[in-house]
Amino acid sequence: MDAMFGIVKSGIILAGLSTIVILFVAIVYKVSVLDQVHLLADIALTGSFIVLAYQVYLERKEVRNNIYEKLRSDFAQASLFLAGHPNIAKYVNGNQSTQKNLSDEDIVYFYLDAMIGLFERTWRMTKNDEWDQWGKWLDKLRKSELFQKVWKESKNSYDDNFREMLDDRYATDEPSKDIRKSPI
Repeated sequence: MDAMFGIVKSGIILAGLSTIVILFVAIVYKVSVLDQVHLLADIALTGSFIVLAYQVYLERKEVRNNIYEKLRSDFAQASLFLAGHPNIAKYVNGNQSTQKNLSDEDIVYFYLDAMIGLFERTWRMTKNDEWDQWGKWLDKLRKSELFQKVWKESKNSYDDNFREMLDDRYATDEPSKDIRKSPI
């Protein structure tokens, strides 16, 4: 919605600037009314193409973001599935021993891996003030050694901006200011 408002606002500004340019050209060069109309039509057409190209860009960006969110969600579901099915998890992890159950640490590992994915999706989709409570929860979890292990092993699979934010939290051992780049 904000993007559409921005496009409309840009179109209004472009129309205003076009009118000023046409008036300037008409006054300075004493252009005929017909030439002014042609110039106005050319500017309007060019402006329309610019707005259309921007709309297509925003739409493609949103589609890419939706696909990314779906993939991360599917990955989290797979992680939680493994936590509930130790007979499959031991093969996935390369541990084909006769152990029938996962250790508590293995189950928590899968849980934390899924939670990091949830935190990333939440971080990408919320505004700064909405993220505060999520960030406090993340700050509690990240103090655990197992969380740090999970993060170290999986952090390269996450969004660069999210990874930078979380690494910044580790570096300072305090919640970082949430200066994010909007995914949309």
